[in-house]
Formats: sequence, structure tokens, C-alpha cells
Amino acid sequence: MNNKNKKLLVILAVQAIVVLIMAFTTGNSSKLDFETDIFTVADTANISKVELTHEGGQVTLSKVNNSWFVDEKEVADRSLMLFLKSILMDWTSIV
Repeated sequence: MNNKNKKLLVILAVQAIVVLIMAFTTGNSSKLDFETDIFTVADTANISKVELTHEGGQVTLSKVNNSWFVDEKEVADRSLMLFLKSILMDWTSIV
């Protein structure tokens, strides 16, 4: 086994140890640290606008004549909108 392989084997062993330590020392990871009820929506049919804000700016998803648009310019992908709605309805199953 050459020197490079030995170094890679040591790095792999250290990473495996770190992962094992993190897996056994972290708290209850199945709980979320925020109030999920404020994000849960009973009926997604009444949603007409979703605003997503991040460091680089803001993206607005808006419903116009039963079609969803991104920043009121481009048509949003229907499957992604269905996915977003399913997430909004399913927060209680995550907790």
C-alpha cells in the first residue's frame, strides 16, 4: 500500500469516527426547532401567493387565472407547485 492510500485510509477512518460520534451525541433529531402550526395550511386552494426570501433577494409565486407564475413573468412548473402545496399540508407528519 503506497503512502497516498495510507493517508486516504486515515482520512476515511477519522471521518467515520466523527460521523459515529455525531450520531450518538446529538439530541433528539426528529423534532423541529420551530412552531410547525404557523406553516401548516388546511386548504391549499385558498393560497394565491407565496413569497420566498433569501440573502440574494426574493422570489414570488403568484396565482393568476388558475395558473402559477414566478415573479409574475414565467409560468411555474405545475409539478413543483403541487409539491410545494403537499409540503405546506404535511408539516404535522414531519414532527
